[in-house]
This record gives sequence, C-alpha cells and structure tokens, in this order.
Amino acid sequence: WTGTPNSTKFYKIQNFTSAGFDTVYTKAQLSALWTDPVGPTPYALCAQGDVFIATTEQGMTVLIDITAQTPGSAGTISLKIAD
Repeated sequence: WTGTPNSTKFYKIQNFTSAGFDTVYTKAQLSALWTDPVGPTPYALCAQGDVFIATTEQGMTVLIDITAQTPGSAGTISLKIAD
C-alpha cells in the first residue's frame, strides 16, 4: 500500500485472526491493540484472514480484516474505527 495519506502506517497483528477481529466491540478495545511498533516495518502484503491495524498522524486508529483476497488483484475488507 503506497501513497497512503496522512502518514498512515499499517501493521499486521501477529497471531490475530478474523475471529479476534469479531471480538473487538469498543473504542477502548481497539485503541488497546495499538502500540506503536518499534521493531516491525509496515506491511505491504496481505492474505485472506490477516488483520492489520493502522494509525494516522491525526490519531485515528482502524482495525482491518482481510475478508477476501485474490493474489495480485483486489479483495474485500471490513473496518472498525476509533477516533
């Protein structure tokens, strides 16, 4: 994912699946998942079932579940947002 606005950083949440995504119901839960990673680099690759978390320089946080994906093409995502 290149050219993302507002210095948005995307990080894959290791060992977190679509099942985990479904258990996040509140802004507090979503915000608790974000800890600014020191070691990992932002991800550009994804597969169905991967869950990413992203934050912008404006402090917006979003949880992204890759619900469908076609390699080298398009897919479908679900989003949960905390502001």
